[in-house]
Amino acid sequence: TMKSVSANSASIITLSLKDGIDYEQTMSKLQQEVQRSARELPENAQAPEVKKLDLAFPLVSYMFTGDDKALVAMETSLASLSDDIQSIEGVAGTTVKGFTEKQLMITRDPEKLGENRLQPFDVLSVLQQANQPLSLGTHYDGKERVVLTVKQDEGIEKLKQLQIGDAAVPLAKLADIGEVAKEAKDIVTFDGQSAISYTIFLQPAQDIPSMDKKIDKKMEQYIKNLPKEITAHTYESQADNVNSIFNSLYISLLIAVIAVLVVTTAGL
Repeated sequence: TMKSVSANSASIITLSLKDGIDYEQTMSKLQQEVQRSARELPENAQAPEVKKLDLAFPLVSYMFTGDDKALVAMETSLASLSDDIQSIEGVAGTTVKGFTEKQLMITRDPEKLGENRLQPFDVLSVLQQANQPLSLGTHYDGKERVVLTVKQDEGIEKLKQLQIGDAAVPLAKLADIGEVAKEAKDIVTFDGQSAISYTIFLQPAQDIPSMDKKIDKKMEQYIKNLPKEITAHTYESQADNVNSIFNSLYISLLIAVIAVLVVTTAGL
């Protein structure tokens, strides 16, 4: 599969390869195609790069159940927790599912647009410009060239103040602007109850047991401070799976040792 994302001064194309595909051969062909297409880019464009993305894997997943209002109130605290967890070296990231996602809805008023002699494209053009960071050019630090940008203010109030057309009519006078709930893609439940799932991902080649200990300390503190209406459940833990495997190996080894001792004693 292929996905493409473009923004001001940058474009990223992500390719996902199916299992069984020769990675080295595919990468070689990609490099050739990228080098060939680079000739068609503008003269001041940076040389395109092809990089492999290492996939992270989940270390542990939690389910939080309880009162609906209390679950909704967790959104802010889980965001702070994620910042804390992601500060641990070796953690690739976190995901939260179960909250109702929101999106901005801008409903243009045709009559007001007509009164101000404006077209829908006038509104769309201003919105597209406002959604892009301001580019300040590029900077070379001796190792790589980076794009310098200034992030513009965000939020509904900023959108309402956007000026449309030569008459600089505020968007708030031309359209209704507000937040609406997105259609739920992931409905999370646990034992028949509505739930919030929280998953922590590790970077490749990490020591699972030691990473689990570091993360478990932070999770224990977080869970300890949760309101009584919320219950935390460990849904899946790679550390528990690893420990279970080693415990099985130790038991098998112990049984083998006992069997050898019994046979040796019987032989005597």
